[in-house]
Amino acid sequence: MQISNLPATKLAIPFASSAGGGYIRTIPQASQIGITNGAASLTDGFPPLNFLPVGSGGVPPFGQDMNGILNEITAWTRWQNAGGLVPYDSAFSTAISGYPQSALLAGTAAGSLFLSTADNNTTNPNSGGANWIGVATAPTVQTGQYTYAVAGGTANALTATLTPAPASLTTGMVIRLLLTNTNTGGATLNVNGLGAVGIVRNDLTGLLNNDLVTGTAVELIFNGSFWQLVGLLNTTKPFYQGVASAGGTLTVAQIGSVVQFGVGAGAFTVNLPLSSTCPNGGRINFFHNGNNPVTLQIQGVDQIGYADGTLSSSIVVNTGDTLELLCLGLSATWLVIDGSMGNRAASDFKKVLTASNGYQKLPNGMIMQWGTGTGSASGAVNVTLPTTFPGTARSLVISVQGSTATSVCANYTALTTSGFTATTTFGGSFAALTFSYIVLGT
Repeated sequence: MQISNLPATKLAIPFASSAGGGYIRTIPQASQIGITNGAASLTDGFPPLNFLPVGSGGVPPFGQDMNGILNEITAWTRWQNAGGLVPYDSAFSTAISGYPQSALLAGTAAGSLFLSTADNNTTNPNSGGANWIGVATAPTVQTGQYTYAVAGGTANALTATLTPAPASLTTGMVIRLLLTNTNTGGATLNVNGLGAVGIVRNDLTGLLNNDLVTGTAVELIFNGSFWQLVGLLNTTKPFYQGVASAGGTLTVAQIGSVVQFGVGAGAFTVNLPLSSTCPNGGRINFFHNGNNPVTLQIQGVDQIGYADGTLSSSIVVNTGDTLELLCLGLSATWLVIDGSMGNRAASDFKKVLTASNGYQKLPNGMIMQWGTGTGSASGAVNVTLPTTFPGTARSLVISVQGSTATSVCANYTALTTSGFTATTTFGGSFAALTFSYIVLGT
C-alpha cells in the first residue's frame, strides 16, 4: 500500500453509537441456538435459522445484532484510528493462549511500551514477566532506567542488575552505576550474572585505589574485553605524610598518593610495596623537603628500572627531589618516569662520562661538554668533542691548567659541532701545555 491509500475519513464515533437499548445489543461469545432463536453470536455468527425462509420456519436476522456487530468492530477501528495501543489483559491473554511474538502493548506507566519476543506469551510485562522487552521512549530514555543500577557486591567485585535483563554483553554497551563502596585496587563488574569483567580506566590502565568512591555515580562502556570507566575520574588522593623513621614499608594504599619525606632523625630507608600487590599502571609520587637522604628499597624480586634500561634495587631521594614511580607488576618493576630524579635518570640527561672528558644533556635542550687536552710545541692540535652537537656549537672557554702566569695562554679556532683547533703558548712560543675546555651547544 501507499500513503495515498489512507482513507479520507476516520471513524469519530462507533457505528450506532446513539442507538437506543431496543435497537442494539452486545454480541455474546457463546452460541445462542436454543436460547434466543435467530440471535447472532461470536461462535455461530448469524445462525442457520437466519438463512431459512420464514415460511419454512426461518427467523429474520435481528437489526439489534447488526448494530451490535458493527458497533464493536468500529469501536476498535476508532481506537486504532486514534493511534491507541492496548494494555496487557490477563483474561484476554488466557483466552488467546498468550500474546504473539512482536505484539506491542502499552505499559501501565505512562509512556512505557513492551514488545513480545515470543509466541504464546502469557506473562505480564508490567511486573517483569519473561519474553518482553521495553521499548525506549522519550520518558524512559530521559530517566535512564534501562542503563542505570545501584551497584551491589563488594568494593572490588561489583554487581549490577538491569531491567530488563540484557541477554549478553555487547561492545558499546553503556551502564551507569551509583557506587556503594570505595575500591581498594583492581575491580570487576558482573552485570545480571553475565560474568565478572575487569574495570579499567579510560586509558585502559588498571584502577587505582579510590577511583570508585562511595556515593558517586560513574559511567562505564563495555569495549569487548573490559568495562572502561569514562568521564572524570576521582583524582583526589590521600596526601600521605612523611615516613620519619627507618624500616618503614609502603603499601598498595599509597598508590595514587603523594608521599612526603619530612624532617627525620638522620638518613633512613623505606621499602616500596611489592609490585605484585599493586594495580598494573599504578603510580606513587614522592616529595622530599626534609634534611636527610631517604633510600627507597625494593622488596622480593622487584627491581627499579630507568628509561635507559638500567636496573637497581634502590634509589636515593635527596632534599628537594621529586620522583614518580610507575608500577609494572607484570614485570616486577618500579619504573622511574618523572620528577627531578626522573630527569636525571632519563637516557637523554643521564649521560656523564666518568673520565676527564664528558657531556651533559640538559632538560632545556642545551648540551654542555668538557674535556682536557695537550698542546704542541709544533703548533695547533685538533680536538674532538666527547659527542657531536646535533645542532650548533655556540661557545667555548679554554684555559691552561696549573698556571696563573700571564706568559701562558690557550686559544682556539675553527669551532664545529664535532671539535675545534687549539694552541697553547709560553712566552709567545708554542708549547706542549695541558689545557681544559667547556663547550656549550644545542
